[in-house]
Amino acid sequence: MIRAVQVVLLANAVPAFVVLSAFPGRTDDLFVWTVKPDASAQLLAAMYGNAALLTLFTLGRKAWGEIRVAFVLVTFFSFAATLVTFFHLDPFLAHPRYFFVYWLVNYFVLFFLTPFMFVRDERAHGGRLPVEVPLARAPVALATLAC
Repeated sequence: MIRAVQVVLLANAVPAFVVLSAFPGRTDDLFVWTVKPDASAQLLAAMYGNAALLTLFTLGRKAWGEIRVAFVLVTFFSFAATLVTFFHLDPFLAHPRYFFVYWLVNYFVLFFLTPFMFVRDERAHGGRLPVEVPLARAPVALATLAC
């Protein structure tokens, strides 16, 4: 099931990266909403490219401990993207419906499956992983001050 979520993410991220980076001026025809200016499309392309790379780096991993951080990031991103979509429907509805359906199906899958998979696999693998090398005091102090 983890691989299915990763494939859905790649099916969303790779085409978005290609369209937004190669054709930033044609988002009105090729993307699920019109992105203006071109620099915004290219920034969005970088984010989708990073999502694709993160997924590709974890795709070959078998141990949950090597995949779990990616699932946390994908969960937060899919929640944010899905919620923002419903608050800003107009740009989506200005495009063909199949673009919007494609977007919603991808993000609904990610919205529901990633937290489910995360909780399920955390429980199956005992939750917190054992600490092999404790964190030094200076980074702990800096992290504490940052919060």
